[in-house]
Amino acid sequence: MNDLILKFKFWVKASRGYSLPMSLLSFLVVFSWCVKEGGKISYGLVALLGIAFAHLGTNLFDDFIDFKNNVPKQEAKRTYFQNSNITLKTIFFATFICFFISFVIGIFFIYKVRIEVLYISLFTGLLCALYPKLNHISLGEVALILTFGPNLFYGVSLVMGVDFSLELFIISLLVGILTLILLLTHAFMDFDTDKEVNKKTLLVRLGTKERALNFLFLLLAICYVTLFYLIFAKVISPFGVISIFTLHLVVRLYKYLKDYIVTPDSKLFLRNFIIARNIVSLLDIIISIAILVR
Repeated sequence: MNDLILKFKFWVKASRGYSLPMSLLSFLVVFSWCVKEGGKISYGLVALLGIAFAHLGTNLFDDFIDFKNNVPKQEAKRTYFQNSNITLKTIFFATFICFFISFVIGIFFIYKVRIEVLYISLFTGLLCALYPKLNHISLGEVALILTFGPNLFYGVSLVMGVDFSLELFIISLLVGILTLILLLTHAFMDFDTDKEVNKKTLLVRLGTKERALNFLFLLLAICYVTLFYLIFAKVISPFGVISIFTLHLVVRLYKYLKDYIVTPDSKLFLRNFIIARNIVSLLDIIISIAILVR
């Protein structure tokens, strides 16, 4: 039993389970909208399972490519390298299992709902499969916005039987960009290693860490402005105003990442990432509640 628990903990860490709340909270936003509109809750929960395994599978596949190409990793992401029993074959098999579970859930919805589920599943699956390559040519960011934004929102609303409205589309873009901010925080701290191996992420193409940092926080500002627009337009309730209480975390993250430019320390990687995760998580939760009480 203890051996099983240790293996479970290993694979949760290896698949970067600490990032899973991002897809779960993105789901929570669209799930809240669909529940408010009378959608099928049971189908939404089954979709959540498929989303979680697709997310973990994508993380594993991304690391599979980096592991294969000997891309340098941050301390927090060296799980494979710290275990000599892990081979490329093992990583690939774990990736396959995650994607297979997602695939089976997709088949269930194709049978129970309608054929459109197949199209959105194939497109999302293609983005997940190509993500490691797209991330090397500055298109990984676009893939991530689509995956965690419009694709996820359209797919969940489809299986829950709710129309994909213009308002929901705007919210999906907001959530997609919020998730991108988490990725960019990750990529910002990988700036030197990505540049070293010629990994052309969006931040690397900006040329300097200072520009990368400014771009990251410009996107955050856009998210806050969009959130307040949704309140003003009465798409979500005024409850969303409490998002201003997350700004102290934004200021702290900016300070830490600015310091990281001068003294990059891999031991601070998780600290900075967790602050970014908390900002995005809190905003997703606030949006979800503001939808439910509107």
